[in-house]
Amino acid sequence: MNFTDICQMALRNLQQAKLRAALTITGVVVGVTSLVCMVSFALGLQENLLNRTLSGFDIFTTIPVSGASLSMLLEFGQNGENQAADATATPPGTSAPEPHHGPFAGMRRVKPRRMLDDKAVAEIEKLPGVLYVQPRIGFEAFVQMDGRTRQIAFSGAPMELSRLPGHGTLLTGTGFSNDFAREILVTEGMLGNFTAPVRKVASAGGATPAPVPAVRKKVPTEAERKQAADQVLGKEVALLTLREQPGAPGEAAENRYEKNSFKIVGVLKAEETHGAFEQLVFGRGGAFVPQGTARLYRKINGDSLSKLGETILGDSGYQGAIVRVKTPADTQSVYEGINKMGLQAISLTQQLSQMKTFFMIINSSLALLAGISLFVAAIGISNTLIMSITERTREIGIMKAIGGDNRTIMSIFFCEAGLLGLLGGVIGGAGAWLLDAIANATVNHYIASAGAPRVEFFFIPWYLWSGAILFAVGVSLLAAAYPAYRAARVDPIKALRHD
Repeated sequence: MNFTDICQMALRNLQQAKLRAALTITGVVVGVTSLVCMVSFALGLQENLLNRTLSGFDIFTTIPVSGASLSMLLEFGQNGENQAADATATPPGTSAPEPHHGPFAGMRRVKPRRMLDDKAVAEIEKLPGVLYVQPRIGFEAFVQMDGRTRQIAFSGAPMELSRLPGHGTLLTGTGFSNDFAREILVTEGMLGNFTAPVRKVASAGGATPAPVPAVRKKVPTEAERKQAADQVLGKEVALLTLREQPGAPGEAAENRYEKNSFKIVGVLKAEETHGAFEQLVFGRGGAFVPQGTARLYRKINGDSLSKLGETILGDSGYQGAIVRVKTPADTQSVYEGINKMGLQAISLTQQLSQMKTFFMIINSSLALLAGISLFVAAIGISNTLIMSITERTREIGIMKAIGGDNRTIMSIFFCEAGLLGLLGGVIGGAGAWLLDAIANATVNHYIASAGAPRVEFFFIPWYLWSGAILFAVGVSLLAAAYPAYRAARVDPIKALRHD
């Protein structure tokens, strides 16, 4: 008999005992449904926490990167291209880095042996899992606006503002027109430095002014904040730089520096703040200029020691960069790839790995508990097949008498068990999907009424339902081992005499 004949005979035998087969399949359906539902709930928690909730936290999707400093580059004797040794190796004569303690205990540091330049940034962008790389180009400058002078921290911003770490939302205005425009994006906090009341200082020997009672300020609404921001939109501000030839010491101060006119093109929301990691690299910039403009003014406003070091080396690269990965699962591989380049990366990969291990234990425990019901169903399959042997003893004897061997007899019973497991697995998988869909819809109905975003409490990936079906078939075949062996051992002479 070929495989098709065996399957047809097994299907016919099951149809002859429809009620018994239906009850046996029901046991498998219950087992598969409970297995898929319990594991899908654990996977839903993992998916929501690791790939959705944690994706909103910069510490799990952001990797700050830095290169070798000027002193390190001079020590290496090369312009940051010392990659002969493995970047992860400990330099001779130095001890291995001590483990960190405290809130960033999971961060591992590797001493950089290469500068962070455009070539290094391009290599990082090619790593699998990298969403984008945003270099840090920062400088400080004195700014004049509305008759006031303040020292402001500037950062270079990309043309695509969504890549600006912690500052992607405009309250009013637009982005930059080009990468070298004399345009400024300011934060509401910076504007407060120019609009706050001027503090009065008592003159020498004069009476100290009476303290003014603190007045509780009213929190402005979104519309009021936008109206205030619209008033500064388009204003000209002056960024001050020293002249190359500052002139004589007694010359007027205004003749010893230059005023570079910039136009305010946008105001960024105050609540858009840097994340914990981004503050390590970017700090809290009060204003932003295009990246090309930032490179120019960084050189102009740099301190004399940095200028001397860059004169010796040619270029010291970027101060740092933020690497954004697509999902928290990509953090570990990207982190390792950056360190292999000879750069220094910081990442909470250890904590993320521990969380994955925790969820793996939870998934395994729930799968084990739900798998017990499948083994109970396997007992039912074994009982069904043993009863089938008793009812079909004469039929088995006839098959053996006309030339059927033990292998054919066992194949028929294995095929019956496989069909029971397959049908139960498919129906159970469909039932689990239906129950999960109803549960997700019901829970999210109440969540939506509270104004919260939608959450998938049950997550069924393809490998879960397909694995559950295969597991059900495997358990069914295992349960058929003894009945099939017993059917193959039936004596054909005694079987023919059996009523």
